[in-house]
Amino acid sequence: MEGNKLWITIPWFGLLFIVASRFHSRSIIPQTATNTVIWFDNLFMTIAKVVLCLRTHVGAIRQACIKPL
Repeated sequence: MEGNKLWITIPWFGLLFIVASRFHSRSIIPQTATNTVIWFDNLFMTIAKVVLCLRTHVGAIRQACIKPL
């Protein structure tokens, strides 16, 4: 920190989330666009979960037993 300047780091995704929430709450975005974004969100979340599962070793699950599940 130089002098009396105070810098605050704000993550961009947080600001963009707030902006998107404001647009959505005011019904500025058409419903078809919202449905398309939701569809892609579900697709990408599914892909991410599959990738995480593919990287999980079965031996590690067996060693941990049923407790984590």
